[in-house]
Amino acid sequence: MKREAFKVPGIINLSGNVLNRKTNCLQEEIAPERRLEHIDIEITKKCNLFCLHCSARSDSPGRELSLKEIKIILDNASSLGMKNVGFTGGEPLVRRNKLFALLKYCKHTLNSKTHLHTNGTLLKSKDAAMMTRLVDRITVTLFGSKPETHDGVTSVKGSLKAAEEGLRKLVRQSANVRTFVVPMKPNYREIPQILKKVHEIGCRKIRILTLSPTGRARIHFENLSLDSNDVKWLNGELIKARNELDIDIDAGFCTQQYYSGLGILEGHQSCLAAENRVHIDAFGEVFPCTASSGLQLFSAGNLRKCAFNLSDIWKFSPVFQFIRFFHSNPPNKCRGCAIYQRCMGGCRVMMHYKYGDITAAKSNCNTPKLFPAQLS
Repeated sequence: MKREAFKVPGIINLSGNVLNRKTNCLQEEIAPERRLEHIDIEITKKCNLFCLHCSARSDSPGRELSLKEIKIILDNASSLGMKNVGFTGGEPLVRRNKLFALLKYCKHTLNSKTHLHTNGTLLKSKDAAMMTRLVDRITVTLFGSKPETHDGVTSVKGSLKAAEEGLRKLVRQSANVRTFVVPMKPNYREIPQILKKVHEIGCRKIRILTLSPTGRARIHFENLSLDSNDVKWLNGELIKARNELDIDIDAGFCTQQYYSGLGILEGHQSCLAAENRVHIDAFGEVFPCTASSGLQLFSAGNLRKCAFNLSDIWKFSPVFQFIRFFHSNPPNKCRGCAIYQRCMGGCRVMMHYKYGDITAAKSNCNTPKLFPAQLS
């Protein structure tokens, strides 16, 4: 059987499985076994907010995965080694009954840990109590310290007040809650005040999340993105706030590219996209990570089109095989770099956006290379 190559300019043509053009499903095994430990899944595209930068492009039309379909996906993921499930959207609480049914299924049937991403605005006191019992980690996102800033980002008046109240309800229940903050031009100068407010509410864990050029953010990316001077200023303010307020301020792999002075979020020491995790959108499309969701180039296939055979997509997707190859085979510019595993030449999604090339390396990297004698 002829194998089709996933072609990427400037590096390799990685021979993969035959890709059935009708079903977008992969055939014929060539990949080694690896565990799929972590999945993030959108239970809906619907949202009560309309954020300028939404990577999920909330309210996109389409037929959402049903409760039954998501349970099938979770069962399949469990057989592949799943330990953690993240439920996201849209806004998961728009589908409250579906969300809580899935949380109970993960806890009582699959014995999997769960985390939940919510904007907090729809959260009721009884939700907070139930979440505290069912969810291992919860995140609430704040976009400003002032209503005009936060509500300007979300396009909904009163959303800051509602989000802060949602966070308070979780803190009162002693939930394991973390606040997400996404630095952008409209809000980055207010982030020190956001951190103080979050501290006053009683939340001691913060995650800084860099803007990704996907979804609606792709349209406004140049206007929303911080420049190097903005990032330098914010880095200093974050470290200062961390020390003064005695709070944890962490960043994942992509965000560490810009905010290297912050703590490294557990499990995010390097890029693990397609290594031990995937992102599944509300319509069943599978991507290597949340940052890549919605970008067709990064799609590994649609579960509805291959009888929900997540195993085949996980093991044999040419896109996934390429990313795994790239992680252990640096581009020429990065060969011999002492910190390649912490950087990997930059986020693949960001490099594709900037240079139109999934294999490109960061152009502004000045990391010293090892001497040839040190290379193995």
